[in-house]
Amino acid sequence: MKTRKHRIHIKRKAVVMIAVAIIVALIILIVGLVTGRNKTVSITGSTLTYYIDDEQYVFNNEPYICDNSAYLPVEDILSAYGYYCVLDAESGVMTITDDKSTTYMYVDKNILSTEKDTYTFNLPVMKRGGVVYMPSEMFSHFSKDELVFDGAFKFVERPYRDLMQDVYIDDTYRMGDDVEKYGNVYVVDNKAVMELLYYPENNCTSYAGVINSLADALPDVQVYNVVIPTMTEFYGPEKLYTDQISGIKTIYKNLNENVMPVNVIKEMWPHANEHLYFATDHHWTQRGAYYAYRAFISAKGEEIADLSEFPQDNVENFIGSWSHSLEGTPGASVLTENAETMERFMPIVDYEGAVYLDMHLTDKWRESKIIVESDDKYTTFIGGDMPIIKYTTSVKNGEKAVIVKESFGNAFSTWAINNYEEVYIIDPRQWTGFGAASDRGEFNLVKFYNEVCQFDDLIVVSYPGSATQTMRNAIGSLVGM
Repeated sequence: MKTRKHRIHIKRKAVVMIAVAIIVALIILIVGLVTGRNKTVSITGSTLTYYIDDEQYVFNNEPYICDNSAYLPVEDILSAYGYYCVLDAESGVMTITDDKSTTYMYVDKNILSTEKDTYTFNLPVMKRGGVVYMPSEMFSHFSKDELVFDGAFKFVERPYRDLMQDVYIDDTYRMGDDVEKYGNVYVVDNKAVMELLYYPENNCTSYAGVINSLADALPDVQVYNVVIPTMTEFYGPEKLYTDQISGIKTIYKNLNENVMPVNVIKEMWPHANEHLYFATDHHWTQRGAYYAYRAFISAKGEEIADLSEFPQDNVENFIGSWSHSLEGTPGASVLTENAETMERFMPIVDYEGAVYLDMHLTDKWRESKIIVESDDKYTTFIGGDMPIIKYTTSVKNGEKAVIVKESFGNAFSTWAINNYEEVYIIDPRQWTGFGAASDRGEFNLVKFYNEVCQFDDLIVVSYPGSATQTMRNAIGSLVGM
């Protein structure tokens, strides 16, 4: 992972502030130079210390670039100028006061207001991980200092509700209409097995409500929702196509502003000619999960190494989970005749992992590997479905993530340890709230945050089965729904 360096310079100018122009490129150029008394704010690498003149301050939250503009953490920067900021989380209104005035800032809006005036700007205020950020042009309302940016910042995406508006999958890779049904599965063109899964509208809105409840319960955490299509969306013949994109759009449109949706299709579709899904198993491949993870890490404003940089240890002649569904039917021969290569990509960081049977991580069951090399099934990825796994890595960036998932999330999780210092993987089906099989007791994310680990990101990874009532209940039970 590349080291990032950040610098911000603030220079004193007693007239009118010139709004910052940030050009999206590999380097953000200096956009202004003035003479006179200088103020300088410098951030290098992961260091959040900065200086105004020679006085030291600390950014608790790092600035970033979005929509070609720098975004500044409001409380961090304005406290240095003597302002007091209070956010009403329910209304999304931040009240900003000093000894002279009161200004009201509105999350997701591009205005500031006082008792006398309303000021309009080009870009809106954003809230990420419970932190309010303002576009740098708004700084002019609070100070006449000129902002001049120098260095490379991380880029993040705005959680637009119409994130999926222009997403489209054409028929380039769609398979033929030779379809045989065996039970609840379909053999297509005598070379791949598929299932029919839907995103019904009522399921989608209810599922979005559950994700919103997680974000509301964890106001200091950035929540991401990664909704995954199945193989039929890319490759299924017309008679099996269920338009999962429409369902994903419905989910994302119903998410609150404190949830960041992730459009995985934008990264997966350009690679649809690659081995993204198994033909003999109902899961996606680790390669398919890589592109979805890359969409996530891009939305977060970071990046992951190119796929070619990860060493491989593949399994040949792989036959997956559909062997159970097709056993004793003529379709079984399709599996043996179309055995696959299961690609396995190894981490490029050092790590230690363990499976635990309790929320407080006191009941350790066994060690856990990201890739179980002795396992030639899909369970090779993180060892399959476990109550909670903790991985500690050599990344050492201080970032901690919790991944809430079902089995599709196993392959996705293999990539996360390359970006985080700590990763916790929770399967809600293993805890109270899923059904009779989950007799392990309660897992409460709020208690976990307060008593075990104050994690930065919560990543909910789901495929259509997660939108059904049983799985929604299991996810919701993590915050006491």
